[in-house]
Amino acid sequence: LMVLADFGPGDLLGAHLLFGAEPVYPMTIVTRTQATLIGIGREARLDLLSGNRGFLASYLAAISTNTGVLSARIRDQHRRSIREIILVWLRERVQATGDRRVSLGMSKKAMAEQMGVRRTSLSRELQKMREDGLIEVDRDAITLCGPLP
Repeated sequence: LMVLADFGPGDLLGAHLLFGAEPVYPMTIVTRTQATLIGIGREARLDLLSGNRGFLASYLAAISTNTGVLSARIRDQHRRSIREIILVWLRERVQATGDRRVSLGMSKKAMAEQMGVRRTSLSRELQKMREDGLIEVDRDAITLCGPLP
């Protein structure tokens, strides 16, 4: 299991499939909390797209953003070592919060799923990184030591 994207309220899921020959979402979707999906039929979407420039622009922006994120995640996952994947994941969170202490707020299993690695591999690499002095690990957080990679 590999988490490719996190969706939130108002996000479009599968918008890029609207005009495809097989408009079936090709991946499994799992929610961490209760969620409601709203389906809009093809004809209703065509009416919205053709009759509302703002909706069309938002729809195209969402498709472009989601495609870019998905492509980058897949490409990056296959080129990096587990250590690199962990460091990128941590760096993204440090840059977003400005805090070198990254609160986990999730299990190692969920963390591994987000990174697209096995939980046992994640735990083993975190231990090696701790031994190498790159990180400090406690139950609730990981703290980056030294300069950002």
